[in-house]
Amino acid sequence: MNKQAFFIYLIACASLCSCKKLIEEKEKNAFLEVMTNGHWRVESYSEGTINITELFNGYDFKFETDGTVTGANGRVTSKGTWAGDIENYTISSNFPGAEDPLKKLNGMWKITNTKLDFVNAEMNTNSGKMVLQLKKF
Repeated sequence: MNKQAFFIYLIACASLCSCKKLIEEKEKNAFLEVMTNGHWRVESYSEGTINITELFNGYDFKFETDGTVTGANGRVTSKGTWAGDIENYTISSNFPGAEDPLKKLNGMWKITNTKLDFVNAEMNTNSGKMVLQLKKF
C-alpha cells in the first residue's frame, strides 16, 4: 500500500469512528428526551404471576436529565436516581430508603420493548421475575 492510499485509509477509518460516536450520542440524546419530557406512571407491574399494579395507583414519575427521578402520589414524594444504558437496553433506578411500592422499582431493568410513550422491562431477582410497563401521560 503506498503512502497516499494509507493516509486515505486512515482518514476513512477516523471518519467512520467519528460517525459511530455521533450516532451513539444522537441515540443517547433521543432517549434522554423521551424519558425526561413528561411524566410516567406504572401501567402494570407483576411479581412472577402476581399482578400488583394497584400498589402504584396515583403515583407519577418525573425523570430528569441530571439522573434524578421523583415519584409522587399526592401524599408521599420520594427522590431517587435513574440511568439508562442504550447499548445494553437497560434502565436502572434506585429510591434509597423508600417503602413499598417504590422500593420494588430499585434495580437494573432489561428493556424488552419501547416506543415514545411506553417502556416494557423486566428484572430477575431471587424471588422471581418482575415485569414492569411504564406509560407516559
